[in-house]
Amino acid sequence: MVILIKALQVFLSLSLLIFLHELGHFAWAKLFGIKVEKFFLFFDPGGKAIAKWKWGDTEFGIGWLPFGGYCKIAGMVDESMDMKQLSEEPKEWEFRSHPAWQRMLVMAGGVLNNIIFAILSYIVILCVWGQSYIDNSTSEVYVNDTAYQMGFRNGDRILKLDDYTPENFAMLQADLARREASRATVLRGSDTVELYIDRAMMPEVLNSQLMFDLALPFVIDSVMASGPNAGSNLRHGDRLIAINGKEIEFLQDSRPILSSEKGTDVTLGIVRGADTLSIAAQVDTSGRLGLSLMAPNIKTKRYN
Repeated sequence: MVILIKALQVFLSLSLLIFLHELGHFAWAKLFGIKVEKFFLFFDPGGKAIAKWKWGDTEFGIGWLPFGGYCKIAGMVDESMDMKQLSEEPKEWEFRSHPAWQRMLVMAGGVLNNIIFAILSYIVILCVWGQSYIDNSTSEVYVNDTAYQMGFRNGDRILKLDDYTPENFAMLQADLARREASRATVLRGSDTVELYIDRAMMPEVLNSQLMFDLALPFVIDSVMASGPNAGSNLRHGDRLIAINGKEIEFLQDSRPILSSEKGTDVTLGIVRGADTLSIAAQVDTSGRLGLSLMAPNIKTKRYN
């Protein structure tokens, strides 16, 4: 049922885009006084249609073949395929009798409509739902080799790039490259540290994959009922700090350890409130504990 609903949503979305595209051709043609003979959503091979009606000079309809749509404009051979009309004198209401700039707008009208619709849709989405993003002011980075060479360390909280205060965590790397920052201010533990950035490394910033991953503390939100540790002593709010005695600061630190312990029993170091506990757990054959983690801090900015 879910697949059917999603398929229907895709179908309706594409149908709307097709309708708006053809409406662009139609609107520009009518604006310039060009006759539109047919306007169809979907194709109608053999002249058969689900529904059709006449309004003014135009026949509107819904075809039975849902692979597109078309707008048949008088005097446009590409649309009408009527070669006979070329031997006749152009009529004032035909496409071919109009100046080049008007013909260009009629032909480009569909694409223009789609672009305008995309812009308006984005504006409406931002006004109604806003833009959700990971709040950089409460987030820490987990760095790759390029970021490490520039002086960043795991757990740093990037406060400023030059005089700019980043808001969206996901845009940190883009902000760094776009602004060609020469200085970064980071919170490292309880210390504020100034990093001076070598601008010669900017090409590496542009080409580097995921310079700043989100450093997530391994704090449990829930234990999956179908996971290997269902019914264990693990609880909501527990923080994982070690696996078999190997220290874990962030989620990323756990991955290579768990990968090497596939299908085995392990001992987890857990902080629960003021207590530090050792809890037995199982790692499945995919190298997972079957735990859901606490989500990062999501912020929503509204533009209305």
